[in-house]
Amino acid sequence: MKYNDIVAKLINDPQKRFTQHWDDEAKVPWLSVQSADGQALFALSYENPRSVAIKADYIKSKGLGGAMFWEYGADDQNQLAKQLAESLGIKR
Repeated sequence: MKYNDIVAKLINDPQKRFTQHWDDEAKVPWLSVQSADGQALFALSYENPRSVAIKADYIKSKGLGGAMFWEYGADDQNQLAKQLAESLGIKR
């Protein structure tokens, strides 16, 4: 699922079916949804600007040469790529 779809369809779901969480060990956000009787139905972890910035900080702290994305097409508006570039100090 594309990042923009996660935001538009899940996080901003008008029915508020999804609950946002933060995994402080993995440093990523995740969403969950439960049935009416409280049974866990679904969980989805993903990257967001905050998690990308944390990864960029790690890259810089370790003196690594850069980062890679698996698929840029899932970042329609380049929000994550822009955050990564900004956090790494890459000028356009």
